[in-house]
Amino acid sequence: MGIFLSPLAFAYADSDVSLSAKSIKDSMYLKIEKFVIKGERYKEMCPSGQCIIDYVVDNYTYFIGPRSEFKAISVTFDFSLRDDERNVTDVNPMKNDSNDHFTITTFCNVVDNTEENAKGIYTCHDGYANIIRKSDHKSWELNSVNQYDKKTRAVNIIGNITGLMHKFQPSPAD
Repeated sequence: MGIFLSPLAFAYADSDVSLSAKSIKDSMYLKIEKFVIKGERYKEMCPSGQCIIDYVVDNYTYFIGPRSEFKAISVTFDFSLRDDERNVTDVNPMKNDSNDHFTITTFCNVVDNTEENAKGIYTCHDGYANIIRKSDHKSWELNSVNQYDKKTRAVNIIGNITGLMHKFQPSPAD
């Protein structure tokens, strides 16, 4: 599968996040073909910078592509980072394994480009995108470009992690 991102994507030439996937025909699921995450903010998720990325194909990978009544691209999928280089109980005493589990969610409205849209290629950016660590709900904003090729069912996302959005603070016990 070739990368088909538009010139808009050149702003993200050295992206923190890159996803290549295929939508599974007649379903909302994705088959992840390649997923890469790196950069300075990545080290907040993986302190050693040496984590192994794990994801389960067809497990919580959702895709909604553009259609006449819904001109947007929406992708959600789970992954985990396994960091054998640190003592995870030092970071999160509730964890007893070396995996941190995350969800990436992106949603953006398709750019109205008649020529590209006529070819079945849809691009969007400047929507909502984030990465959430499930153990503590820490969330990082992701500036992304999403693209869907209807003919090949290819889904590509590239983007940069811009920073910490918030950290969930549980209420004190009564």
